[in-house]
Amino acid sequence: MIENLTKKTSEFDSTLKSTSNLQSREDSVIMQEYKLQAEITDLKCRSMRENLLLFQIPEEKEEQCDKKSWNLLRKSFMCKTPKPR
Repeated sequence: MIENLTKKTSEFDSTLKSTSNLQSREDSVIMQEYKLQAEITDLKCRSMRENLLLFQIPEEKEEQCDKKSWNLLRKSFMCKTPKPR
């Protein structure tokens, strides 16, 4: 009976240690995921930093988007800036 309890205690300790190791690894993976997500967000923000997004402007076939955008912005803000090349 004592041998059986000793064996069960040993098995329990082993399982507890294994569970603790798994928890530690899971915490490490979660931290790595947070860091990667933050890095992805940073890279997305950096890539979008110098972009101007225009919405609800109808598209036309074979249009020159850059000229259309410049003209729209000039008209909207009544700017007297040089036309794009």
